[in-house]
Amino acid sequence: MASLNVVTIMGNATRSAEMKQTRNGKDVAHFTLAINHRITRADGATEDKVTFVPVVAWGSWAKAASENIEKGSCVFVQGRLEIREYMTNEGQKRKAAEVVAQVLGFLRGRSEAPNRQEQFGDAGKFPEDRAGAAPAGEPVDEPMPAFGEGES
Repeated sequence: MASLNVVTIMGNATRSAEMKQTRNGKDVAHFTLAINHRITRADGATEDKVTFVPVVAWGSWAKAASENIEKGSCVFVQGRLEIREYMTNEGQKRKAAEVVAQVLGFLRGRSEAPNRQEQFGDAGKFPEDRAGAAPAGEPVDEPMPAFGEGES
């Protein structure tokens, strides 16, 4: 039976990412993204809504998150949805949904990043900016790197 669990979101961090270590010494970072969207009600009026999505990052992504995500940062996340169960202090069983990050992108406003290379790395370069690229208007044989490719 085939299945697919892919989540792609982008939003603003509600606070700085917090990195901790598990008992086994693994790095883990937690942060929450506020994702804005507009809905149209039955009466035709529009309403702005915000969805708060908890995100967890492990290993090198946890370290990168703790170094780059502060309150208000625009963050791109690609990962999987995970529902975990836990017990409250009162002994009640609860469930929590969170996105487990597999790729992170730290997006900055134009004023904070002097050029596309600093803002997005090689993934942010236009083909004509890359060494050995075809002249403007010519097809490029090599594909653009995937978002987050080559990052550790």
